[in-house]
Amino acid sequence: MKNKKIIIIIAAVVLAVAILVTGIVLISKNLGDTTVYLDEKKALAGDTVQIPLSISKNHGIWGGQIIINYDSDAISFVSCSNGEVFDECEVNNNVGEVVILVTQSELEDTKESGLIANLNFKVKVSADKGDYDIIFNAETNFCDSDENMVEPILKKGVISVK
Repeated sequence: MKNKKIIIIIAAVVLAVAILVTGIVLISKNLGDTTVYLDEKKALAGDTVQIPLSISKNHGIWGGQIIINYDSDAISFVSCSNGEVFDECEVNNNVGEVVILVTQSELEDTKESGLIANLNFKVKVSADKGDYDIIFNAETNFCDSDENMVEPILKKGVISVK
């Protein structure tokens, strides 16, 4: 009878540890900073380049204003298409700047990570070889459905002209 109690206690401890470890793993997958980032691509002068704009570890965003700046002497903005993270995507562009407004159609946050949008740039034939940063303007901002500001890490992209 004493051995049976010891086995039950050991089994209970093992089960408790397994549940605890599983909980820690599930929680740690959702921890971390939300990051919005642009990819890096290589191109030749005259090429059109698609730069994905993505989000990872999204803890809840309703919408945002994403302002991206680029060197208009070397590259020009061509187009933008919506990804799967946000329901709506509106694009405005000026020379050297692209403004992307993203929102959910309902007043509900998305916690989806993945592609926000694809940005297409044309490398000018006159572009010198080198790296051209695609950077987030300081006015880029996001909020959740309760109107709280969300401040993700913003990572620039680069077009490397070869």
